[in-house]
Amino acid sequence: MEQMSFDFPIPAGYIIRFSAYRTVKGRRLYAKEYGIRAWPMLVKA
Repeated sequence: MEQMSFDFPIPAGYIIRFSAYRTVKGRRLYAKEYGIRAWPMLVKA
């Protein structure tokens, strides 16, 4: 499996966290259903 690369710079004071699911409009979306291991998310450090 190839490592994911990001096309954008990560702003100062933020880190990338990975989660197996995310909630959008009250629905829980699982990364496995979309063929990926986890969703990348920017969060304040």
